[in-house]
Amino acid sequence: MPLTVLLTGATGALGPHLLTELFRSEAIERVYAIVRPNGRVISGRADAAGRLGDLWRAIAELSGGDAVVARAQTGAFVAIDGDLRQTHLGIDDRQLARLVREIDVVVHAGADTRFGAPASELHDTNVIGTGRLLQVAQRCTRLRQVVLVSTACVAGTRTGSIAEQLEDREPPFVNEYERSKWQAERLAADAGLPVRIA
Repeated sequence: MPLTVLLTGATGALGPHLLTELFRSEAIERVYAIVRPNGRVISGRADAAGRLGDLWRAIAELSGGDAVVARAQTGAFVAIDGDLRQTHLGIDDRQLARLVREIDVVVHAGADTRFGAPASELHDTNVIGTGRLLQVAQRCTRLRQVVLVSTACVAGTRTGSIAEQLEDREPPFVNEYERSKWQAERLAADAGLPVRIA
């Protein structure tokens, strides 16, 4: 059965790579992508239309042609205005109801990745935003998997060989970005959902 994916972070650094692979897969029928409308810029362009234009160019370059872009632009890709920092991801009720009926897989790659950002902004996007996305995922009636794209920075100041596993105790961190991603991992792991952390 073809899968429907909800993706955050589509217009970020990893988004074009993720979308290119998703569109190459015949198992994926549709990708809904939450895209911030015009507003505060975390990185890149402020306007959603400009970020989507950049996204299509990046996908065409990564895929080596226009076939993947053509597939995406014929209904396999649906951009949704939203914001991780808002209740219900800032998505209107009608669109949210559609998502919870259709989504099979959630790929959460959206994050504020600025190492020097204020702790409150990192917490709002990376921790609160992840929590709000998980709340939506819990309502998805067809949900098979949640993939949280994290970072090696959750290891904090530790050095040497570090096992790839969740740690129960919070390690010391170099910055608030690292702390916020560690906290997001803990939220995802404790959500009672089929979660994988990358």
